[in-house]
Amino acid sequence: MVSSASFLASPHQPHQPNELLPRGILFLWGNELNELYELYELYELYQPLFFTQLLHTFQYSRFLELSIVMICGNIAYMKRDLVYDLPKLDLHVHLDGSLRLGTVVELAQDLPDLPNIKETVIPPLRCSLERYLAAFDVTVAVLQTEVSLTRAAYELCEDAAKENVIYMEIRFAPLLHLRKGLTPQQVVEAVLTGMTEAEKDYPIKTNLILCAMKQESPANSEKVARLAIEYLDKGVVAIDLAGPEVNFPPIRHHKAVEIVRAAGLHVTIHAGEGCCANHIKQAIDLGAERIGHGVYLYEDKKTENEVVKKKIPLEICPTSNLQISGIMNSYADHPMKQYLDEGIPITLNTDNRLMSQIDVTHELSAVSEAFCLSWDEIKMILSNSVSAAFAAEDVKDHLREVHYRYFNR
Repeated sequence: MVSSASFLASPHQPHQPNELLPRGILFLWGNELNELYELYELYELYQPLFFTQLLHTFQYSRFLELSIVMICGNIAYMKRDLVYDLPKLDLHVHLDGSLRLGTVVELAQDLPDLPNIKETVIPPLRCSLERYLAAFDVTVAVLQTEVSLTRAAYELCEDAAKENVIYMEIRFAPLLHLRKGLTPQQVVEAVLTGMTEAEKDYPIKTNLILCAMKQESPANSEKVARLAIEYLDKGVVAIDLAGPEVNFPPIRHHKAVEIVRAAGLHVTIHAGEGCCANHIKQAIDLGAERIGHGVYLYEDKKTENEVVKKKIPLEICPTSNLQISGIMNSYADHPMKQYLDEGIPITLNTDNRLMSQIDVTHELSAVSEAFCLSWDEIKMILSNSVSAAFAAEDVKDHLREVHYRYFNR
C-alpha cells in the first residue's frame, strides 16, 4: 500500500476558486472484517485529480467505488452515489407532502382557483412551521379521490424504491380527504391499494400510519384512532399526532392514544419540531414509542436524559428541520449529532419530499458530509431505523438480512 506521504507528494494542478477540497479525512474500509486500511489527511487537493490519482493508486474496481465511504470535504458527487447504493429506510414521510410536482400540477387543473403551484407547494428555505404547513393546502386539495390517493401512494413508493429504500412507513391524515364524499374507509383503502400495487412492482416493504391533527378536536383524533383499529393487521400499524405545535399540546389527544395502545397499535407523536421541548415529555408520558423530529429536545435536559435512558428513537428529518426549526443555519447546526453521540437511536427520514425537494439519499448524504459520519455511524443509523420500525418481526428479520448481505459482501 502506498504511504500517505508519497500520496500527498503526488503533483496536482492548481485549484480554481470553489474547487478546493477542504482539509479532511478519507476512510477506506476493507472487504474483510471491515478493517480500516489507511487514514489520509488531505490538504488542498484538487478534487478531480485527487479522485483519478486515488483510483490509479488502488487499481480501480467496483469494490473500491463502494468502499470510499466518507470524505470530510466537498466531494458530494462521489458520496451521493455511494449513499444511493445503501439499502435505506424512511420511517417519517407524509403522503400529502411527497407527491411529484408534475402530479400536483396535473391534478390541480381541476381546482377552482389555480395557484402558482411551484411557489405554493415548495416553501422558502427558511420559514415558520405555519408557513411550511400552508403548502399542504394545495396537495390535500388534489387528493380527494380514490384515484388520486392510490396514484400518490404508488408514485411515492416507486420513487423511494428507485433510490433503494427497502422499507417505508407512509403517514397521512385520512379525515382531510373527505371533501368530495369519500368515507374514511375508502380513503385508507385507496392509499393501501397504491402501496400494495407498488410492492408487487418494486422490492420495497411498506406500512401506513394514520395522523390525527393536533389543532382538531379530541373527538376527531378518537375517530382516527378507531379507524386505525379497523385496519390493524391490514397495513395500518400506528397513529401519529401531527400539525401545529404552538397552543396544541399532545396531551389534548390522550384519549385517542389510549384507544390505540389498548388495541395493540403503535404510537409516534410529532413533538419538539419547531418549538416546545415540553411537548416531547408529554409525548413520552402518553406512551409514544418514537418522537417525530424532537429537534428541541436539548432544551429540556431532564427529558433528554430520559430519552437517552429509554432509548426512544427520534425521527430526524434534516432538511425539513433546517427549513422550519429557527435554530439552524446549516446541517452542521442540527443537534442530531449530539443526540447520536449520547446514544439516542437516531433515524433519518424525509418528512416531505416535495416541500423540501429531497429524498433519503440526499438526507443521509447531507448529514454525512456535515458531521463527517464514520462508516459505523452510518450503519448504526440504518440499524436504528430497522429496530424502530413498526413492522412485524419477520419483516424486520428480512431488513436485517438485506443489511447483513450488503455490509458483508
